Amino acid sequence: MKTGLLALAGLLLIAVIGVAVWLGNRESADSFDYVAAFEQPATAAESGVVDVKALAGRSFDQVAALLGAPSDCEQALHSRRCSYAQAPVEIVFIDGRADWMTVRVYDGELMLAPEALARFGLPVSDPVESDINQSIWRDIAGLKEVRLVGDENGVMYARIKAITP
Repeated sequence: MKTGLLALAGLLLIAVIGVAVWLGNRESADSFDYVAAFEQPATAAESGVVDVKALAGRSFDQVAALLGAPSDCEQALHSRRCSYAQAPVEIVFIDGRADWMTVRVYDGELMLAPEALARFGLPVSDPVESDINQSIWRDIAGLKEVRLVGDENGVMYARIKAITP
């Protein structure tokens, strides 16, 4: 009987310690900084201009010298896609050269208009094609194609095809 009481007391002590540890870790388990993780620049001045002409056709190392090391890269059969934390840009390297670029634009930062080209270091001109959701320029500033995609709230992203095959 005494052995049974000691075993029960031991189990109770282990349970109390387990609950105390769980309660102590529960508060620290959610110490993730949600505000910082989803922080976005409010204006073009804060997010900066992404000079796509300076990136177009450059090697992986040359782009890294301009933007810093990529935060993430994915290898595909004939390409390598990299994202950069220092700039709101994703670049697909084809044959080792920066070819397709997608530049994210923050909500309401730029209107879907020719003047938005300046945000990417490009000269302002009228698009060759345009509708309610996109404007397209071809053979502009040495780039094969520039496509601004958005809606009535403004540009969401720019997709640039840099190299003519």
